[in-house]
Amino acid sequence: MAQSEVIDGKARPKDSLVVNIVGGLGNQLFQYLFGRSLENVSKLNVVFDTSDFWHYRLHKGLAIERYFEIKLPLISKEQLEQVPWLCRSRFGKRVASRFISRKGSSLKIQTDYSFDLRKQPISPYLGEYFLGYWQSQRYFSDEINVVKNSLCFREEIELAAEQAVDLVNITFDRAAAVHVRRGDYVTAPSRAPQYALPLEYYLQGMDMLASERGVSKFYIFSDDIEWAKLNFPAYYELCFIESSVSNSAGIDMCLLSKFSEMVISNSSFGWWAAALRKNGNGLVLYPQQWVKKRFLDDETKIAKTIDGWQALNWNVT
Repeated sequence: MAQSEVIDGKARPKDSLVVNIVGGLGNQLFQYLFGRSLENVSKLNVVFDTSDFWHYRLHKGLAIERYFEIKLPLISKEQLEQVPWLCRSRFGKRVASRFISRKGSSLKIQTDYSFDLRKQPISPYLGEYFLGYWQSQRYFSDEINVVKNSLCFREEIELAAEQAVDLVNITFDRAAAVHVRRGDYVTAPSRAPQYALPLEYYLQGMDMLASERGVSKFYIFSDDIEWAKLNFPAYYELCFIESSVSNSAGIDMCLLSKFSEMVISNSSFGWWAAALRKNGNGLVLYPQQWVKKRFLDDETKIAKTIDGWQALNWNVT
C-alpha cells in the first residue's frame, strides 16, 4: 500500500496516479478500464478526476456510477490543486490534449498519444496525470475480463431492463441485437473521427447472422430510431427499441448485453455493449475500418476488438 496522508479526515495516497474521466458512458468505461489496468501494472494507487462534469452537460454527466455498482476512488480538491496546472480546468485539459499529446512536455501529463501502458515506466510521484480516452491501449485479455466481471449493473438498472424485456416481449432465441450509432457522426461529421456506417453495413451483418447463426429476428437499438424505422427493410422480422422503452443509456446497454449475437457500430458504447454480454458464445460483428481513412494511422481513435469477434470488410474514405 502506498504511503498516505490525511485530507479532510480521509487517508489519501501521496503517490496517487490520476486518471481523468469525461465523455459518454462508453468513454467513461474505457477510462475506468485504463485506470484499473494502470493500477495493476504500476502497483500504485489510482484515483479518478471527474471535475469536468462540474460544467460538462453532454451525455447526462457522470454515468458509470449511476448505472454500475461502482464507487470510484476520487481525487480530492486538495489533490487537484497539486496536479499539473493545465489539468485543473476543462479548458486547460483541452489545450493539453491538443498540443502536449504529440509534442510532449516537461509537465507530468500523459495522454493516450504519448503513453503506452505496456511499454513505458510509471513514476511514483504526486501529479502524474493521465488524460485521454484510452480505448486503443493494448490491454491483456485477463485485465479486460477482470474489469468486465467487476462491472455489475445496478439492481434498479437490471430490474428496468427486465421490465423492458417483458414490455416489448423480447425473445433471445434465434435473435440478435443491432446497434446503430448516428448522432454527431451525422450532425457534426467534421469533428468525429468515426463515420456513420451505411445501412448496407448493418444489412450485411444481419444477412451473415441469418445464414450462419440461424437468426430470424433482429432488435434495433439506435440514437436515431426514426431513421432506422424508415430505412431498415422488412424482409427480416424487426423490432425497434423506442426511447420510451428505456430512455436511458444504462438500460439500453444492459438490454444489449443480454443478446448473444450482435452487429455493433463503430462506437465505444457498441464496443462495451458487446464486451459485457452475459453469453459470450455468440458472434459479434464489427466494421473492419473503425474510423475514417485519414485517421487510420491514429491508433488512439481505434478500439481494440476482443478475440472471437469478427470484422465485416467495410471501408470508407
